[in-house]
Amino acid sequence: MAFRSARPLRFRLTRLLRAGGAEDAKPRWTLPEADYHKYTYQPSIPDKHFNIGHWNYAPITMWLRARRPAMEKVLGDVYTTLTSTGSALWSPIYGNIHANLPGFGYKFLGLVGALIGYNLAVMYVTSRTEAWMFLEKMRLYALGDELVKKGFFMSDAEEAHSRQHKYDHEVERLNHLWEEAISDATQARSFDRLCEHLAVDAEKLPVTEIPKPISWRFSLMPYGRDDPDAKTFSFAPVDSPAASNYFLLDMGNSGDYIDRQDNKPNPIRKGRHMYTAAYMPPTKCLHGSSPSRTARLRLDAPRNLQRPSTPVGFFCLLTRQGGDQRHPSATVSFAAKWEPACDCVDAAGGGAGHVALPAALGARARPLRGLGTRFGALDVLASTPRGLAASRKWALAFLTEEEAETESCAMAEEAVCALAGNKISQARAELHARSGGSIASFALSSAYPLSVPGCRRAPRAMALNVITESRLFASEPDPRWFGNPRNPADTTAEGWTNQNWLKSRFHFSFAEYHEGPSNFGVLRVMNDDLVQGERGFGEHPHRDMEIMTFIVDGELTHKDSKGNEETLGRGAIQFMTAGTGIYHSEHNLAKKPLRFIQCWVVPRKRGLKPNYGSSLGGPEAAADRRDKWAHMVSDEMSSVATQIKIHQDCNVFCTELSPGKTSPLLSIAAGRQAYMLCVEGELRCGKQSLQRHDAAEVKGPLELELSAGPLGALVLLFEMAETRDSRKGF
Repeated sequence: MAFRSARPLRFRLTRLLRAGGAEDAKPRWTLPEADYHKYTYQPSIPDKHFNIGHWNYAPITMWLRARRPAMEKVLGDVYTTLTSTGSALWSPIYGNIHANLPGFGYKFLGLVGALIGYNLAVMYVTSRTEAWMFLEKMRLYALGDELVKKGFFMSDAEEAHSRQHKYDHEVERLNHLWEEAISDATQARSFDRLCEHLAVDAEKLPVTEIPKPISWRFSLMPYGRDDPDAKTFSFAPVDSPAASNYFLLDMGNSGDYIDRQDNKPNPIRKGRHMYTAAYMPPTKCLHGSSPSRTARLRLDAPRNLQRPSTPVGFFCLLTRQGGDQRHPSATVSFAAKWEPACDCVDAAGGGAGHVALPAALGARARPLRGLGTRFGALDVLASTPRGLAASRKWALAFLTEEEAETESCAMAEEAVCALAGNKISQARAELHARSGGSIASFALSSAYPLSVPGCRRAPRAMALNVITESRLFASEPDPRWFGNPRNPADTTAEGWTNQNWLKSRFHFSFAEYHEGPSNFGVLRVMNDDLVQGERGFGEHPHRDMEIMTFIVDGELTHKDSKGNEETLGRGAIQFMTAGTGIYHSEHNLAKKPLRFIQCWVVPRKRGLKPNYGSSLGGPEAAADRRDKWAHMVSDEMSSVATQIKIHQDCNVFCTELSPGKTSPLLSIAAGRQAYMLCVEGELRCGKQSLQRHDAAEVKGPLELELSAGPLGALVLLFEMAETRDSRKGF
């Protein structure tokens, strides 16, 4: 019974499986009306239209159709000729290979032998042309170096600066000649003496060359696809080829290298960093992605609290009193140490009972007015070797990890209100509650500084560009240029440390050096000068510049046209506002060598009134900079109290670190930069190390911390605003 019922089903499946598809050709008696033209005899184009033409045909269509047989004949014969010629040439070669190298193995060895023979041939040719190629390369390099020295590759700005530099020096030289001539004639009271200075020495001409009005440089050449001067005949936009066959992804455009135009369009240009060999993520986490329960407490001492003379131990207690399951009572303790001459206290802590508090201190928590049950007060007890010395109350608000997740902003605001209610004067308070990646900050001008982040974030890497001593230009000019006698034959007899009277290390373009950077922000000149005994710089002019000189060793004697005369020693700093113009001289009158750092800062405006001043060195100055930053120079428009004020937004700091000591943190704010010089010793800044005479360019924002080497370190730092001409890339 079951078999009978299954047969019809099997029959139906068979018919379905053996049936044709919808597009299979099946015999039919009539043609479908909709597809009548599809099934009629072809071609459907009438002969008169196909062979003669039609009003809708393009003329080229009939022209090609008439010549199609000839074209097929020509192309076919060309293809047959090429294939026959190739077969005739390849057949003997293939027969020889097949006869002598039967099988795949021999053919492979033959290919390897051919490659080895090719390499031997290349090596043979290279060995006999290498010397010539090297000479050709060096000749080309010499030509390029000569063009660089001639200024062929200078930009328009560098060309203008070079011309102004040469003009200033020429004017200064001619003025010096005139001053010398008129001074000599005035002393002799003779016009003939003045005329004697006009005599021209054939071996030493006053003018060697006349400046050319135009200098031919590489930047004057027209270049670029968008430069009309680079095209003999222009093209109409309709005739210009497209830059790309697809507007989102350029397949082969080379861009414009000279004009620094990227060859990639907007969608790709934004993701350039994703196509580099090594991708650097924008942020890194020090302790992983999950927040840690270990907190970092930083207590900034109020300004009205006297610093301790000996290390002081601090035991900090943070208490939060709660009455429900969501916010139970909790106590977190911290142990810290306050070092002398330090403005802050660092303490690491964890959960309840992380650091046991001595019962003898009697630290206890008291409710903080205005906070209810979620916050407590902190008693900080200072313990000295003599016992309990002092007790101060610190108003703190502590957020646990659970509270920070949901109520960080509201609780922080409540904490600030409570601090205001307690009226803690002459300071400020900040509470940072970290919840995931967001930080809620509140500031108050009447409480102590406080920062309790939920987990410690990785510090920002110090952005330093180290300039080693080898990159500086060492200048040793002729002593006669500055009114000095010739160098003695035996330099050791007088205690000289250098063969020439002067060795000056230029950090920026100066005097005969014009291949380096011209400035760093408003810092125009930094020269590290070593002057031997009984030598110096004769009277010379300055104008429109803020000039500062830091004496490192020896004694510097200054004398200017305003009647100022002074001798300064180690640690002293001399400043001079050149303004509308001033003459001065600098000499080392002693026999001991003199070393000083002279720096020029561009003033805020020109035409200032000349001014002179100094800050004496000595034991007091040495104590001010010992293992801490001494703020020596500041802007006249700032409220910072320094001994020296200049007409520019520039600050000068100095520190002398003892061997192995670490400097206090120096904040370089965002939009600020600094130029740091290792005057003596050696130091380390992050992963970078600086030796004597090395310098570093620093970009904010960062916290600058220096560590001295075994010999200690003397550091000079110029902090200023970051300008548009500042260097990028680090």
